[in-house]
Amino acid sequence: MQKLLYLLILIFFSTVAVAQDEDRELLRGTVLYLNSVVTGENVINANTRKATITNNAGQFEMLVKKGDTLVFSAVNYKFKSVVVTQDILDKRRMVVEVKEKVTELDEVVVTPESKERFLELEKEKYKKYDYERDQYTRLQNYATNSGTFYNGINFVNIFNALRGKKKKDQRNNEPLKVSQFLREMYEDEFFVVDLGIPQEDIGKFLFFCDDKIKPADIAGENREFKLLEFLVDQSIAYKKIPKE
Repeated sequence: MQKLLYLLILIFFSTVAVAQDEDRELLRGTVLYLNSVVTGENVINANTRKATITNNAGQFEMLVKKGDTLVFSAVNYKFKSVVVTQDILDKRRMVVEVKEKVTELDEVVVTPESKERFLELEKEKYKKYDYERDQYTRLQNYATNSGTFYNGINFVNIFNALRGKKKKDQRNNEPLKVSQFLREMYEDEFFVVDLGIPQEDIGKFLFFCDDKIKPADIAGENREFKLLEFLVDQSIAYKKIPKE
């Protein structure tokens, strides 16, 4: 008799659960952080107490109806809840943007958009480098017996070396371009990781910088971080240009 009672209770709750699902529609969504997909984000329907997680593409599926509350949580991102509206149901799709959870006050996410902090960390990074082997000084084999140094980088000799390339070809009298200097000065990693410029756009970005500053303005003593600040500003401006 007791077993029969348990069976009837189980059937009752199963029927209720099925009825709840029948009233709901399948909603597909994507979770993003700064336009990048978020994988492994917990997605919970607080009304039905059903849960799922986002896949490698940041996508999820959930049965919902108007008024349901979807809860989004993950270790690295702030808790967020979204109430399902009729507009969401009509579209049957939703995009949820989450914010990063900062657990330590002295740990910050630095991007070119936070320019002051970015430049401060770049300055500290340069202080730690051995510039005879540093990745940012690709012209390390040029003579450095004369000229101006700043934190180990000989700006004058880099310019002289590049200008010497031009003089070898007497038929070419074009002035030195900023893009040529920057290409010799920095590795691809600097443009991609620190400035957020896609690798395939580095050349276009350098040409974009050509008419924004003169080579003489970034050569000489105490110009290294003026150059960094210039590149940060221009990377922000370049990324705002609509893509064709």
